[in-house]
Amino acid sequence: MDGSGIVDIGDMRFDPQAGVTKLGPASGGTRRKHGRLEQEAVMSGLGQVLDLSASGMRVLGRKSVPRGEFTTWIRGLGVSMTVRARVAWSKRRGMLRQELGLQFVNVTPDVARQLTDLAMSNRLRRAV
Repeated sequence: MDGSGIVDIGDMRFDPQAGVTKLGPASGGTRRKHGRLEQEAVMSGLGQVLDLSASGMRVLGRKSVPRGEFTTWIRGLGVSMTVRARVAWSKRRGMLRQELGLQFVNVTPDVARQLTDLAMSNRLRRAV
């Protein structure tokens, strides 16, 4: 930035961790492989997607928890896809609601790219 207050876009850097709510294994010994991005306007076959990464998602829903591996859909702004997943954990959130941690199964590089694109385009944006 020069003295005129004009920012040269060449001086700006992309921060891939911007908006990431949970970091990967290097930041606390968790089993998580990828950073999660909080989501807005993303739904799945099990309910509202709260956060999403290339390896899993956290969902708030009312449906019963499937056992074993299953296929579900994810829809965001202009994007719809199906993924294979399994429930890693679940917590009750009231009488009829539950929060689910889902782990994606057999994620190919192409599916990981699609999930990352979906997470980035639908991430929760906060005013600074």
